[in-house]
Amino acid sequence: MSSINVDNIKSALRSAKNQEDILQLGLQSICKQLDAGQGAVYQVRQENDTRFVELTAGYALTMNENTTVRYNFGEGLIGQAATNAQLLYLDEVPDGYIKIISGLGSSSPRYLIIAPVKKEETVLGILEIASFSPYNADQRKFVEQGAQLIAETLSTK
Repeated sequence: MSSINVDNIKSALRSAKNQEDILQLGLQSICKQLDAGQGAVYQVRQENDTRFVELTAGYALTMNENTTVRYNFGEGLIGQAATNAQLLYLDEVPDGYIKIISGLGSSSPRYLIIAPVKKEETVLGILEIASFSPYNADQRKFVEQGAQLIAETLSTK
């Protein structure tokens, strides 16, 4: 596995021109450094009194452009991470929960990190990263640091 370094995330984020770029470039940098199979970023939105997170950017995701993926706060693992504002790490992802598809086939990853992108205690988004290999404590900390850098960059653009 390649070495991980938050400076690579900072470098990627410097070229971001808007919020969508920040989310996409941050996610790509984290996923590439972790050799992740797939990744997604959900951004917090609000309609009337309902807060939810909506898929904004992806890494190796396979879905139609017109597909909207959203979770209310508290709904599923993504919504739970948004509510709790805490990192979730699953080391036994149920078969079929997610499919990673390549030109050679598809398979379900076994490991999942779901990390809040938050400024102080305010959740701005959620990172979801799937892998076939387990993540150690340093890699999970790296994802948290990456999420923090994304949050700080979102706050300044």
